[in-house]
Amino acid sequence: MTLHQLRHVIRVASTGSINKAAKLLGISQPTLTDSIKKLERELGITIFERQPSGVHLTQEGTEFLDYARDIIRRTNQVENLYRQRKWLKESSVNGKMTFFTRLHISVLKELQQNGRYIMKREYLERKNDMLTDYYATLYEWFTKQARKHISIPKDCKYPIWLMPNMDSYQKPVKDTVVLELEIPIGNYLITNHNCWCYRMNYFYIPLNDEDEQAHQKELERFHIDSEDSLTTTDKGNFYPLLRQKITASWDRVFTIPPETPEDTQGSCWEIKKEWMVRALLYDRNEE
Repeated sequence: MTLHQLRHVIRVASTGSINKAAKLLGISQPTLTDSIKKLERELGITIFERQPSGVHLTQEGTEFLDYARDIIRRTNQVENLYRQRKWLKESSVNGKMTFFTRLHISVLKELQQNGRYIMKREYLERKNDMLTDYYATLYEWFTKQARKHISIPKDCKYPIWLMPNMDSYQKPVKDTVVLELEIPIGNYLITNHNCWCYRMNYFYIPLNDEDEQAHQKELERFHIDSEDSLTTTDKGNFYPLLRQKITASWDRVFTIPPETPEDTQGSCWEIKKEWMVRALLYDRNEE
């Protein structure tokens, strides 16, 4: 039994859907299903019943969920306390915060020539291809809302995503470079990555597990299988109060603080040459 498996159970229980839980966890549906089945076999219990209307907790599952939530809550408390202390101690120096970001290699030339880099539509197209419109719409919304919390230059339309530490997936890949930056306070925004995942999927951002369960029951009461259709299609016209509730919750991207460094994402809208500490280039020998 692992903490990942416990978190998987909690997420499926709160959403009532393997598919929706997998999207929010950032893993595939088969991976999530396999994780839970392995846990059930290991413990000799059945946590969920699979039905056409979704997945539902068994009596054993309800009991197990209480234990899982308590373990994760206590684990998060300990991790949050000590990792936040360590992160803040190491990252914030002389009014600056250390971040890492992975960008196209052309960023180095632009910084050298202009002393400044901003994200442009063409860069999104280069990275996201056919999904450019999807991401551009989300990023424009994020920037518009972020202006309520931070001063952003008028010529900046899209955020540059930052990480507080250099995880393995942030290593340079072909045609990219990872920049280590020291960004002065007031030039970056810290938000909750988990909340952003809900927003990217056009889901309601809950205040807690209980709020998420209540929202899921509301969707079931109206027989709504695809929550995103309430805000991305005309279906929302038939449920205006529910649609309003969902869109209003999206502001929580900026108001619910991250619980751990892993939940933390940073964003800025420009990179200045003097903020760069070092550039980590792609090395084919590390593949």
